Order: sequence, then C-alpha cells, then structure tokens
Amino acid sequence: MAVVATASWFEREQADYLAKMMETQNAAGVAGELVWTLYDFTVPLPEYRFWQKAVQAHMGILTSDGVPKRAVQSFTSPQ
Repeated sequence: MAVVATASWFEREQADYLAKMMETQNAAGVAGELVWTLYDFTVPLPEYRFWQKAVQAHMGILTSDGVPKRAVQSFTSPQ
C-alpha cells in the first residue's frame, strides 16, 4: 500500500526531522546547517524534472508564496 503524504503531514514530519537534525548537530559542535530548498516549487511545468512533481516539490521551508512553514522554527529558535 502506498503512503500518500498530505501537506500538513509532510510539514510536521519536516519540522520534526529538521529539529532533530539541528539538535544532533549542535550537540556535536557542528558550525552550521544548510537547507537546500528554500521555497516549495510552484505548479509543475512540463520542462520540470519528475521529482519536482512529487513530494520533493514541497520540501522548501517556505511555501511557494513565501509563507514560513513549521520547520522555520528550527532555524529561528535560540539553541
């Protein structure tokens, strides 16, 4: 059975994952972090690659119109 990710489910999973990642990295003394995708992709166009039409299209920490997602708190909370 395939798992279908909803936007709200994915935002919770993303926020939890990034918070755990930041906690682990801070405990290890890592100097910084990088999130590759700032914005979600907008409506996929035919010239986009296949992954931009899947769950990965929603991996930004901001929505496509710039609204911060829950995961932003991992980067703005004092450590």
